[in-house]
Amino acid sequence: MTASVSTRGMEGACFSDHERYNMYLNTLIAYLSDGYAISGSNLVFVDNSGWDLNSFYTDLKENFSEETLKSRVEFISLSPDLFDISKGKGYNELLMINLAIDKSVFINEAGAFFKVTGRYPILNLSRFVSAAHKAFEDGYSFYCDIKSHNLYRMLGLNWNSHTFEARLWGSKVDFYKKNISEQYVNCYDYDGRFVENVLYNELSRLSNDFKQSKEAGMMIRFDREARFGGIEGSTSSAASFSKDQQSFKSRVKIMIGNFFRIFTPWFKF
Repeated sequence: MTASVSTRGMEGACFSDHERYNMYLNTLIAYLSDGYAISGSNLVFVDNSGWDLNSFYTDLKENFSEETLKSRVEFISLSPDLFDISKGKGYNELLMINLAIDKSVFINEAGAFFKVTGRYPILNLSRFVSAAHKAFEDGYSFYCDIKSHNLYRMLGLNWNSHTFEARLWGSKVDFYKKNISEQYVNCYDYDGRFVENVLYNELSRLSNDFKQSKEAGMMIRFDREARFGGIEGSTSSAASFSKDQQSFKSRVKIMIGNFFRIFTPWFKF
């Protein structure tokens, strides 16, 4: 789980530090609860804002035993001085993952990780964690989701239809270090080099425009849409966008996306 509890004045950031703290705390509680059915997975919570992570441990003890917390959650605090908020979210998030891999006992023991955004829960996370486990067992080294189609362009809409889902994806550590870790230097939100586009382009290059993704060791499509809880921290001009990720509009979008994934799996909508 990647986190920046304090925005430290980052341009475009939403919510107060107190609001963000409660969002992260509630997500941790959700993932540690039996209802998410990810009891076989450990959690690595990484923050790069200088927040005192002991406060999470103290608040979580109201819901979980000390034994559960020590055996299942690894808190990693990274100094804000290592990051550059002027570069935007993507640059700092990939750099945070690089540093977390160097420090995490859980990640290095597993040899792989599944990255999720920390501020709000993924309601069907267990589906993707299980799929990532199977993908790695089957010889894949990277498990992610891409959108790649020209429908919006054909309709005259200026929406991004070639992008990488940066909120959740999984990788073996060796693959990440070899192919992804240095991509943070190419991210710069404020001239349009978002992490979603940077990683899309790199994965496309590695797999010859996704034609050789299996040979490159990458599973590049989820079989269902991810269902996100909470409130979006960004805005978009897309007609399908909603700040409330469980709104009627968002649920309709998920339903349409699942239709394409089930009945036209070759169409990466």
